[in-house]
Amino acid sequence: MLVVCCYAFLQPRITKSDKSATFQNLLYFCAIKAQCWTVAFEYVRWYHSLTNTAYQLTLPNGREVLSRRLFNAMNYVFVHSQNVSYHRYVMRTLSKSPGNYALQIISGNNSLITGTYRHALGEYLRVWNQNKNNPLVCLLLALTFTHMSCKKDLSSRHMIAIRVSLLNCMKIKA
Repeated sequence: MLVVCCYAFLQPRITKSDKSATFQNLLYFCAIKAQCWTVAFEYVRWYHSLTNTAYQLTLPNGREVLSRRLFNAMNYVFVHSQNVSYHRYVMRTLSKSPGNYALQIISGNNSLITGTYRHALGEYLRVWNQNKNNPLVCLLLALTFTHMSCKKDLSSRHMIAIRVSLLNCMKIKA
């Protein structure tokens, strides 16, 4: 089904019709169901570039909803498939729009999954400085600190004491 949708997507009759949005969503759905994450990523990347070029045509409220859906779809692909090109794309897009909180959180999530906790902490702290009341960012910061405190490569006793005190404070608050 995915192959049929991909070939049909190349047909100019479909892209010019009124049903092209429905067909585009079907293409993404088929890529997800087939677990073909590279096709899903290429679709999300194409759709992100399409929405960036036509952002003047949408209303501000509709643009926010569209970007939220787009970044949720992007994060869904990233969670199921780890590829270096995905993270590079996020970093390039983040350099073009540095104030995008969703991309910073996605970049932090990618760093957290790959084990570079300091980069993830930096990304989450940038978002937290702008949105201190966002509970999701606070949860991600706590998760990053927990990962950092549970690392096995403890090199000094001072760092061990700091990590134990952090875990003790978390135990008291819970």
